[in-house]
Amino acid sequence: DIRTWQTEQISKGYSDAYLDRIQNMMTTIMNYAVRYYNLPSNPCDKAGHMGKRTRSMQFWTLAEYNRFIATITDITAKTALNVLFYSGMRFGELLALNYGDIDFKAKTITINKSLQYKASNALITPPKTDNGYRTVTMPDAIMEELQIYTSKLYGIKPNERIFTFTKSLIGGNMKRGLKQADVPLIRIHDLR
Repeated sequence: DIRTWQTEQISKGYSDAYLDRIQNMMTTIMNYAVRYYNLPSNPCDKAGHMGKRTRSMQFWTLAEYNRFIATITDITAKTALNVLFYSGMRFGELLALNYGDIDFKAKTITINKSLQYKASNALITPPKTDNGYRTVTMPDAIMEELQIYTSKLYGIKPNERIFTFTKSLIGGNMKRGLKQADVPLIRIHDLR
């Protein structure tokens, strides 16, 4: 029955991403039946998966990134974008960075937390995965830029966040920079 249903869905010409989503819904329904209504096993497991996730990362070459970053005039956005690009950290990890996470002598940044928004409340959480705990070495030029930026944060303490903006600051600067630099559209996450 599940395979017949899958064949019907595929014949309707739905995208792979949509097929993946409805397959996941059906699997969830059947898992519920296994758990609460004594269905012996989930028939979706035996039938196999239909559809696939099609979201892939886009990226810029170094030349495209350099063209883009040259158009950014906001010092906060430029510093944050450079840190994102050269460190490979997630956006939430960037927002959670404290001044004490930066070692200017060793030229490293320690990543050990992430900032998430739940119901409009900022919440510091552990990194997304165990591999999320890491220390990354940064290029000299980016560390110098970060030192200039943080020196302008009056009286900052080691346990205070250095980037206190929202995603819209970066998003707005990216939109403007994309047009000016004539580079392809990518997501903030794709800077990783």
